[in-house]
Amino acid sequence: MRSFVTLAPVTLALLAAIASCGGDSGGTQSSSATATSPTATAKPTPMPPKVSTFATPTSGSSPAGMVLGPDGNLWFLESAASSVARVTPDGVVTEFPLPHHGRPFIDIVVGPDHALWFPDDTGQHIGRITTAGAITEFSVPAGSDPTGITPGPDGTLWFTEFGRNTIARMTTTGATIVVANLAANSGPDGICLGPDGNLWFTEFDGNRIGRVTPDGAVTEFAVKAGAQPLRIVAGPDQALWFTEFGGGAIGRITVAGVVSQLPMAVSAPDGIAVRDLQVWITEEDGDKVDEISTTGFLARINLPAHSGPEAVAVGPADSLWISNFTGSGVARVTFPAF
Repeated sequence: MRSFVTLAPVTLALLAAIASCGGDSGGTQSSSATATSPTATAKPTPMPPKVSTFATPTSGSSPAGMVLGPDGNLWFLESAASSVARVTPDGVVTEFPLPHHGRPFIDIVVGPDHALWFPDDTGQHIGRITTAGAITEFSVPAGSDPTGITPGPDGTLWFTEFGRNTIARMTTTGATIVVANLAANSGPDGICLGPDGNLWFTEFDGNRIGRVTPDGAVTEFAVKAGAQPLRIVAGPDQALWFTEFGGGAIGRITVAGVVSQLPMAVSAPDGIAVRDLQVWITEEDGDKVDEISTTGFLARINLPAHSGPEAVAVGPADSLWISNFTGSGVARVTFPAF
């Protein structure tokens, strides 16, 4: 059974305080989970969110990175099917195979040209797909293993090269420029544009969070040993939030470099996104998506067993969408109007 548990109220006062600190095959499944309140209240119990799942046409496709496209659809990667896929708000999935049969993984973003951009870590390409489904692939050096990608402040796409331990950027015409070389075995992974105009990235193997300025100056900040920081996002509080896949925790770093770890335990946290001024993360081994604040859980939504939720993105009408890596599908969470 999918269930929703409310663990604490969400208020704008809390947000202000934070800010001051820095499927079955061929079908659709829907369910509403039960809701409980942590304290007695005279107010009516709000309706719980509704979870719907949609299977991908290719079984075992391993859905991964996901983003809301400029066309109002959700776009996601299918790493095992070597495809990019599109799902409409009502759950119709269309797949677009890659020309070179690579493995698109981790990230897909909207570029400055209104196309979707993604890394292909085994094909050694940065890919581009239009909302009409036309795919172009740009080669990167052998052994680059591009992983994370984000639009930069300069009209280019910035990406991490896990294999070469570098941060690079690419123009919309496919020209690549290496911006920064990191230490061996850093393993740069996720990357995002920070509120300070710099690029922030995770070092999965080095257990660090890095900051690189547009002109290539790098500063690194250590996190706990074994944390394996993975995804990173600009939070609602002018700080950066990141998932610690190996450490089973959520981290936060201010633009001044102050690192903290949230007081909670999660099972293989992976994807991370911001919705309604709150942070949401997926638990890949826990089959859950969680709403969190600097004080801990606000809400937790159970997904179907063996989903392996990977990425999470905000969709139309303030819905949440999740790519289910082991579940060969995507999930949509809709919330009642209050």
